[in-house]
Amino acid sequence: MMCAALLGVAACLQCTRQVSTLEGDGVVAVRQPFSLGGDAPWPSPYAADPLWLRASAGDDIDRARLAEREGARTLVAAIELGGSLGRTALGSLEFAADRLDIRRELCDLASRAEPPTLGLLLGALLEVLSNAPRNEETPDASADSECLRILGEIQKRPGVASADGDSASGAARRLEAR
Repeated sequence: MMCAALLGVAACLQCTRQVSTLEGDGVVAVRQPFSLGGDAPWPSPYAADPLWLRASAGDDIDRARLAEREGARTLVAAIELGGSLGRTALGSLEFAADRLDIRRELCDLASRAEPPTLGLLLGALLEVLSNAPRNEETPDASADSECLRILGEIQKRPGVASADGDSASGAARRLEAR
């Protein structure tokens, strides 16, 4: 029981940390930066799944098969784990028919990302907004609004690479045109 509690606390600390404000008016949760760097061992069930392993080699056919089997939501869950698993999922996302549905999640991850992860996420977001199949359902206006806000913040970040700023600007233009 104690181990489970400690693991839960450790997992939580990876996502946020507590920072005291200068005014002393309380404690504010600050999200940790997101990275697709690193090559930590893949957790189960990914590590034992032959399709995930083949897709990690970068073959488009296997990445397309993975996207078809898993769908965009499952791929985003793997992206959030970061590392080479996250890069494999991100590379497969362009083949997911439902990838337009996860634009808000990509924007949220981009809001916490630093280079080079930021460029990878913005490239994926731009691809989603440019090439994803449209559906007959009403688009999620709140997701688009939140993405526009995040993309505006990214463009204003000090020191953001010009290519990342251009990708953020292009994604924002695509959202505004919807």
